[in-house]
Amino acid sequence: MNKSSEMDEMETKIELFSISRAYIVGVAGLGIIQLATIFYDINIEYLPVLLLAAMMITRTVNRLIIKRKMM
Repeated sequence: MNKSSEMDEMETKIELFSISRAYIVGVAGLGIIQLATIFYDINIEYLPVLLLAAMMITRTVNRLIIKRKMM
């Protein structure tokens, strides 16, 4: 009984680490987008589209990490 609860706890920690790693990737993507807007003079009106792209990248990475963990 005790071993299964320890395994569940470890799986939860691994899952939280995977999700946090995906959000770190998303934040890094936002940083790259911000640098691109500074250095390449991208119009600010494109910013919501770029933010949406960064969120989609975050979701995709998160799903890939979870799929890999399931395999």
